[in-house]
Amino acid sequence: SGNFRTAWQPGNISYASLFNMFPFDNELVRFEVTGKEVRRMIWEIEEGTYSYYPISGLRVVIKENSITGKRKVISVKLFDGEIERDIEDDEILSIATEDYLVPKKRGIKGGDDFGKVLKWMNIKNLKAYDDTRDMFKEYLRHLALIKSNDWLDEKNPRLRIIKTNDM
Repeated sequence: SGNFRTAWQPGNISYASLFNMFPFDNELVRFEVTGKEVRRMIWEIEEGTYSYYPISGLRVVIKENSITGKRKVISVKLFDGEIERDIEDDEILSIATEDYLVPKKRGIKGGDDFGKVLKWMNIKNLKAYDDTRDMFKEYLRHLALIKSNDWLDEKNPRLRIIKTNDM
């Protein structure tokens, strides 16, 4: 969340487009947490932020008051695009994000709403990888064409928001 700084138009993606999209030299980081921590993280972040965090590997259902904007997370489940299943409390799950959200140095506040999550989350096996922009550039080199239907399945969404007037 927060690193995608522009929208790409259909057509060729230039190196300048990469810098416009990823203007910062952020590294990709990966860490492990329990299933119970993942659910609590999603509940705290999605109910307290101004936007929705991008997620992969989960299906989140949120109830949102149409008038006040107040949100309540209804469910958080593992989802691979086809199969959905409950998350076990003691299950070890991997999370990948950027280093500004989950700093490698202790005592540094995390970015965005991760600051409050880092106060109680027990991050294990934190590992940093390459620059996000460079990794994305290498990924794009191996793609012939990106189509929106490769990314979104409107009939099977990862994030479902139920608008309501109660709560």
